[in-house]
Amino acid sequence: MGFEQPGFLWAALAALTPVVIHLIGRRRARVHPFAAIQFILGSNKRIARRLRVRQWLLMAARMLLIAGLAIAFAKPYRIELENSLPATQVPTSVVLVVDSSFSMAQQRGGKTALEHAQNKATEILTGLRRESNVAVIDAGIPVQVLTPGLTFERTIAKTAVTQISQKYGRTDMAGALRQAEQLLSQSSIQSREILIFSDLQATEWQNFSHQWALGRHPIVRVIDVHGDIARGNVAIKEVTIDRAERNQGGDLDVAVTVLNAGDEQIEDVISVRIGDRNAKGIVRIPAHGTAKKNFHIQLLDTTTDYGTAEISADALPGDNVYTFVLKNNRPTQVLIVNGSPRSIPHMDETFFLRAALQPEQERPTRIQASTVKTDEFSPNQLQYTDVVILANVGEMETHQIQALTQWVKDGGGLLLTGGENTTPTAWNTDFQSIVPLPIRGHRVVEKERDIYWSSVDHTHPALEPFSSLPDASLYSAKVQQYILLDAVPRPNTSILARFTDGSPALVERKIGSGVVLMMTTSIDRDWSSLPFKTSFLPLVQQMTLYLGRRLSAPRPSHLVVHQPHPLPIIREAQSVQVVTPDGRTVDVKKAYAGENKTLFNETNQPGIYSVTQGADRAVTERFSVHVDIRESQTETIELQSVERRLNQANTQSVEKTEIETAMESNAPAGTHHNLWPGFLLGLFGLLGFEAWLALG
Repeated sequence: MGFEQPGFLWAALAALTPVVIHLIGRRRARVHPFAAIQFILGSNKRIARRLRVRQWLLMAARMLLIAGLAIAFAKPYRIELENSLPATQVPTSVVLVVDSSFSMAQQRGGKTALEHAQNKATEILTGLRRESNVAVIDAGIPVQVLTPGLTFERTIAKTAVTQISQKYGRTDMAGALRQAEQLLSQSSIQSREILIFSDLQATEWQNFSHQWALGRHPIVRVIDVHGDIARGNVAIKEVTIDRAERNQGGDLDVAVTVLNAGDEQIEDVISVRIGDRNAKGIVRIPAHGTAKKNFHIQLLDTTTDYGTAEISADALPGDNVYTFVLKNNRPTQVLIVNGSPRSIPHMDETFFLRAALQPEQERPTRIQASTVKTDEFSPNQLQYTDVVILANVGEMETHQIQALTQWVKDGGGLLLTGGENTTPTAWNTDFQSIVPLPIRGHRVVEKERDIYWSSVDHTHPALEPFSSLPDASLYSAKVQQYILLDAVPRPNTSILARFTDGSPALVERKIGSGVVLMMTTSIDRDWSSLPFKTSFLPLVQQMTLYLGRRLSAPRPSHLVVHQPHPLPIIREAQSVQVVTPDGRTVDVKKAYAGENKTLFNETNQPGIYSVTQGADRAVTERFSVHVDIRESQTETIELQSVERRLNQANTQSVEKTEIETAMESNAPAGTHHNLWPGFLLGLFGLLGFEAWLALG
């Protein structure tokens, strides 16, 4: 306790005045015996003692009144050392840094940790000296200075504190401290301080260090707003998806991993929903550990491309729902370009091909195919196509070839099949940028010499099913004619299968992000008996699914909050938009004209994002964004450890501030609480007691 006007304490000596008056009056007074009084006092000693006690109490009350009045004029105060502020003692520039990361959404007493931080910051703003200026910084990503620099206006600072919104990402404390240091460098006040309001979530502060740029770094104090929030949290950590074994339809094996950050083992219910299919199961999660629950979901609608996994809500509910996108689950869109159409169906170039791609027209399949003639092919058709098959195609228009080449480079899959139209004149000139190997001509197999498929690379995804079938009908399919290729080494080119005479039968070339497969025989019955073999259907489907990137598991496409997402851009699209989880529509601008890819940076909330392109606003892609699992781990770090890290830098070269000098001289420093109003209120009560004694 201290006094603002300690000189008034000398007046407390006036409290001795009643004692002096009493002693003086007692010494001068003469004693006159009075028989009646002596009789009364002698007959009742108890009454005499009571009167004497009342007189002593009356004297003490009057002494306390005089001394209390002097102490009240001295203005006593109390310093609260906990969370003490230099700004209450001397003029100080103060920067309030508020952590608004996802972990600050954890609730306590009906309020989140962020709301507790805002209330504490407002309380501190109220207690600052009028001569102190202040700034407010939101430390969530992106870091924002919410006041116009350092301001003396408390209303502006308090409004800025209330404007801090809950984020779904992590905090950028290093960036916030750089901003705070820049603000303080512009201050003319010598005493400077940074107050950090945080829940001290451990993963935010592990390995954290900060180097101060100023020669005299400010005092940094951390205010823990975590309080008595329960130290546990349950969150969905990951969802993995695999195609169900030996299943060519839409059946999926879904594995959900759940994190328990609490101190006790718990049981929870997991619900997985994909389209109209729903599965539930109970999982038991050990303390500070994870557990995995597996589900088998049979999808009747293979067009479904996203789903959700959910657990029970808790004090940090934002990580209890996990959305995921099945990138490889939607049907593979195939465009067949028929280079040799015929009026008789079974004589048509693509008759067997179409039958192999869609064997059952009534049931939905993993492949959806459409057929056009060469002159009907338009580059616009590539917008929603995964695989293009050029079946015995010869010459094409320049703009068609250029669009097709660029589409492959951007990630498309192309299958080339032989025929009478695939001549060296056309393919070695117009198609030279996509043909795996140059064409030398056609070879007709002599009747007395049979040639079959052989030397198949069973390690390749498109041919892997034949590894366990040494007697597959693929090896008994006779070849009457095929394309001769120049077997010159080319980058990113490999021969996947050969004929029994050693000539290439199936060749692969990777161009940019795309893949080209070339089958040197025809896809119909003109050059080979393969269309009549049972291996024809699995071979065609495997090649198509490989080119469409569907043989791998339908992995969830997801990011964490604030992670940029690369968007493939349709070159001809005039409009590209992203619909966010809350329903907002964001227009995406290309980096420059003709660019086929851009970055989408506004991934600031968890959920499903849908990309639409073109005038018809068709959805061309979905991707999912999640909370960083590190924010779900609610373990905290010691307050003293954080403050030591923040205050240890540059300690040898730091010039002593006004408040540090005060501390070294044992001057009080802390939150200032005036006590004299309480003293005055107590004196009024004491005055009433004195009046009761005097009149009683």
